[in-house]
Amino acid sequence: MEGKIYLKEKSVIILLMLIFLVGIIGHTISLTRETMLHLTPFTLIITSLAVFITFFNRVNKNFYYWFVITFALTFILEAIGVKTGLIFGSYNYGNVLGPKLLDVPFLIGINWALIILGATIIAASISKNKILLPLITGLLAVTFDLVLEPVAIGLNYWSWAGGDVPIQNYVAWFVIGTLSAILFLLMKVKINDEVPKYYFLLQFLFFIALYLIL
Repeated sequence: MEGKIYLKEKSVIILLMLIFLVGIIGHTISLTRETMLHLTPFTLIITSLAVFITFFNRVNKNFYYWFVITFALTFILEAIGVKTGLIFGSYNYGNVLGPKLLDVPFLIGINWALIILGATIIAASISKNKILLPLITGLLAVTFDLVLEPVAIGLNYWSWAGGDVPIQNYVAWFVIGTLSAILFLLMKVKINDEVPKYYFLLQFLFFIALYLIL
C-alpha cells in the first residue's frame, strides 16, 4: 500500500491543499461563509474525484469491490441511523451536504469510504499486524469524528437530538472503521497510492482549523 509519490499524486495533493486552504479562509470570513456552505457539496465532489483519478492502474480489482461494499454499508447504516437512532444515536441531516436519498446526503457514503481508506493506509504505515492495523484504523476514524462533530454541528451539516453527541456515535465509528479495515485485509486489497492518506490528513486539519477559528 505504500510507495513513492508520483508526479500525478503530488499534483493532486497540492490541489487538495489549495482547496482546503481556501475553504478554511472562506469559512473564517463571515462575508463568504454562506457561500462556502453552498459550495460544500461541489467541493466534496471535486476533492473526491481528484482522489479517484490517482487510482487508475495502481489498484487491484478487489479495491473497487471493497470500496463499493464500504460505500453501500456506511450509507445503509446512515439511513437506518437517521430513521431509528439505533446506530449512531438520534440525529438529522441539514441541507448543507447536498441532495439526499432516504434522508441521507448521497455524498456521505463516498466521504465515509475515502476517510476509512485514508485511515487504513495510515494504519498500514504504522503496523502491518493483522490485529493492530484494523484497531488503529478504528481509532483514527474515532479521532477524526471527535474533531469533525463540533464543526459539523456548528455549520448545520447535521444536528443531534438534545444537542449532545452520544457515546454510541463514537463506538459506531470505531466499529465501522475496524470492520472495514478487516474487510480490506480479507479481500487482499492492493493500492499503490498515497493520496487517500493526505485526503484524510488534510480534511482532519481542515476541521481542526475551523474548530479553533469559529
